[in-house]
Amino acid sequence: MSEQFVPNFDKQYTVSEKWLPTSGMDIYIDGTRHLPDNSSMTKMTVRIVDSDLKAVLPPEVVLADIGQSSTRNQRFNFQTELRLKKVKPTALVYMTFETVDISHNQARLIGHSYFPLFIDGRQGMPATVDSATQISPHLGLYQMPIYWARVKEETPFTYERFVYLERVPTASVLIRIVKAPEAAGKAISTKGLPAAER
Repeated sequence: MSEQFVPNFDKQYTVSEKWLPTSGMDIYIDGTRHLPDNSSMTKMTVRIVDSDLKAVLPPEVVLADIGQSSTRNQRFNFQTELRLKKVKPTALVYMTFETVDISHNQARLIGHSYFPLFIDGRQGMPATVDSATQISPHLGLYQMPIYWARVKEETPFTYERFVYLERVPTASVLIRIVKAPEAAGKAISTKGLPAAER
């Protein structure tokens, strides 16, 4: 039986890392862990939005990789790139997970998760206002809870909308945020590179 949480005690980001107009980040959502027993293959919708619920990037829908997944632990191998000169500090990854309930053979919502993309350097916490000026990219490897309660899509839409919601017991999503490689002082794309080089 696999552990509910993946041990990871290393500090994942530093507030000394500054976000510049030439910066970029790669967002990986590797998979989900310990979904409810009645889950079957799962669909994930990924949105990156700011506090005004405006899309930073177009939403993407991804199905779990059947060959690499079990019903409770599913692999998505999702990657997207953030390469924008202007990104609001409140931008976050907003994930929705849906499945077919094998008990009733009906589509069901498993829940939602989130990941704030920037840290307010003055507070040492995810940015909640767009007026924050000392922002750092929220880099690293994280295991985020999945919440079964439906989040209110109201503005301001920040990570604080999620933290007091009821969680799906044991369920989580694995997400990695990596600083984009640069060439000539500009972020470059990693799409097409072998997985070991991303």
